Amino acid sequence: MTGLTWHQIAIAFALIWFLLATLEHKKYNWLGFSLTIWLLGAYYSAQILPGIFGITHWFNAYLLHGYIFMGSIFFWINHVFRLPKRATNSHIHWRSDAGIWLTLLALASLVMHIALILLLMVVGFEYPNGISIYILPAFMQLYFLQPATWWVMTAFLMFIFLLHRRIQGELPDIFSLQQIYAGVFLALLMQFTYIFFSF
Repeated sequence: MTGLTWHQIAIAFALIWFLLATLEHKKYNWLGFSLTIWLLGAYYSAQILPGIFGITHWFNAYLLHGYIFMGSIFFWINHVFRLPKRATNSHIHWRSDAGIWLTLLALASLVMHIALILLLMVVGFEYPNGISIYILPAFMQLYFLQPATWWVMTAFLMFIFLLHRRIQGELPDIFSLQQIYAGVFLALLMQFTYIFFSF
């Protein structure tokens, strides 16, 4: 019997933490939708490649970050509200009632996926010219085959968002558009660095 890989450990830790956090804060829509996407994806992928994909196979769990991101639509619709404009700051701020850690997860997951889409668009405009033909597989590897790397990047962004709000003397479940822009920039930088060192 072989031991767990770092990717499987990261997935197990993230899954348990997400389950506990959503149950604690009663965010059943987010949890339920994420689990439904996973189950449907596992079922239909098992029809395509039985024995490789499926509910009991690790590969479908490698996309946990994608399921959580898609499920977070309920976070953005149901649990985020705009704060009144501040006299000392022209920036628009929002706040979540989903708790600090789920808010940070939703933010980090959003900016990671925005960054990935932006980079894929750049590659798509150039494909198949230049090095784009080599970059595309590296993106696919990051998203589909490197969940530990994805979760480390996500955790780093969560920490940066938390630190930023602590320095501002505010609760971490408050965020602004400028914070999202900065997060996208950091995510772009991390993903580009990963792609660069993949060659």
